[in-house]
Amino acid sequence: MRIPGVLLSTFVLLSLSCAHENDLQKEDLGWEAIAKSVDQALKSSDSPATGKQLARTELERLAPEYLESIKREGIVSNRLKKLWGRSINFDEGAKAIIVPAPVLDLVLETAGLPPRGAGLSFPDSDRIAHAGFEHTYGYLLSNLVTPYGYKRQRWVRPDIERGFGLPDGTIAPLPKDGGLFANISVLAGSIAFRGTGTSDSQAFEILQLAEGASPAVRHYDYSALHGRRLTETLTLAGAVPRTVEIRTDFVPFPKASGEATGGNSELLIYSLLDSAEKYPTLISAFPIAPGFSDGATASKDLGENLPIKTRYNAYVSGVTDSSVKLTGKRSVSIF
Repeated sequence: MRIPGVLLSTFVLLSLSCAHENDLQKEDLGWEAIAKSVDQALKSSDSPATGKQLARTELERLAPEYLESIKREGIVSNRLKKLWGRSINFDEGAKAIIVPAPVLDLVLETAGLPPRGAGLSFPDSDRIAHAGFEHTYGYLLSNLVTPYGYKRQRWVRPDIERGFGLPDGTIAPLPKDGGLFANISVLAGSIAFRGTGTSDSQAFEILQLAEGASPAVRHYDYSALHGRRLTETLTLAGAVPRTVEIRTDFVPFPKASGEATGGNSELLIYSLLDSAEKYPTLISAFPIAPGFSDGATASKDLGENLPIKTRYNAYVSGVTDSSVKLTGKRSVSIF
């Protein structure tokens, strides 16, 4: 795993004399230092436009590779962008903004994506952005402490790559091969879009052609993975009825778990299949502890005419912002 910019030499030298777990801590502290430095720079202006430039200047000084990686992925992995939905930049548990708005603006602009709230006009719609780049590069610079820790922990710790037996540094802020956005897109998407329907098949084809991703994730044997899927299906009335299928996949780590993966044992992948959209879309992916999936798939919460809502900061038009309580079917399948 690479550490960016001027912090590189300090943290690499420290790592030479530390055990592996201490090395992981040093790497996390590297990103924490960058995030806090950017946050401090933003305090000198309340203007989002000025803040974006302040963030850029600070990152060019501390972590130029970070900006270069976003720009490169925005170009090389352009087709993968359409396989991600939209996310709300607000943590319901902590009741706070996750990624500072100027930082998210910079990430989106550098990646060649629409700005926050594009095409939306309701209150707080400026919190809504491309889920893929917010949840990867945006989360790396989040200073929000949640009950589960920093959002970036999923990327600075090796839990996911160890769990799936991937080469060191594959799912990391600055991977040796591919990019953070592309690598997690292919890994999560290859599991979420395994269906045989037209939309899933088209999305899966895009993943297979993702040249910006590491060969390790592109050629992984996803057919050998097994897990559970919670499917929440609802139909929205209209001139053309619309069906939204919310999918939560729980995939046990096949290669390692326990202490080696920070106490986590599965990967959760949250995605959508919306009849109003051409492709299914990813929303989030993160490691979870034992027992989490059992609670989420409990039989007492399955059946027809049950309340359904979006989770994990997802924004789905007509669902997340519905003024009425929505109900539908909740079911679990095994793969």
